[in-house]
Amino acid sequence: MDLEESPTPPTDDLTDPREFERSQMPDREEIVVGSTGGLDFRPEPAGLLRRLIGFVVDQLVVLAALAPGVAIAVAGSGGTIVAVGVLVAIVGFVAAATWYGRAIAARGRWIGNRVTGTRVVDVRNGSHVAVGHGVTRFLVRHLGAILILPSAVMLTDSQRRTFHDRLVGTVVVGRERQAWSVDDEPGPPTAPR
Repeated sequence: MDLEESPTPPTDDLTDPREFERSQMPDREEIVVGSTGGLDFRPEPAGLLRRLIGFVVDQLVVLAALAPGVAIAVAGSGGTIVAVGVLVAIVGFVAAATWYGRAIAARGRWIGNRVTGTRVVDVRNGSHVAVGHGVTRFLVRHLGAILILPSAVMLTDSQRRTFHDRLVGTVVVGRERQAWSVDDEPGPPTAPR
């Protein structure tokens, strides 16, 4: 379209102002944007007891991952064996953190979540979080458990979000994410044949 040309005025049969623009640019591509439904996401937070049970289960898994290294370090009498034990414990903790991050990113659940029927999702739209956010959540959650204070934050939060939830933008929900489309809506009743 030349800058000096003026667009033709709309005719009476055009009712939507966007139709005028579309009629002037027939070669323009149509862009479709998908939505995750973030504006309609209203999380139903998991209860305190379910979260506590999930945390205890996860702590037991982390202790099991640390146990071989701790056993080696305690059994060792020399500095080298103790160092190997500490290294094995660190590798166990890193393996548990990686497993957690990947499970949360893929399904929104790790072992404690499966036991309690909860999910860890993005607080903005209910989608799964990235692996890095999952690992960060794990590290802050389990290293901060020593202080107890980061988890106590949930007592003052309406969505029961802890410090590690706020840090990575997650919420623990108590039920499955609901997904639907217009096609799922029941249509008018049909007469039996």
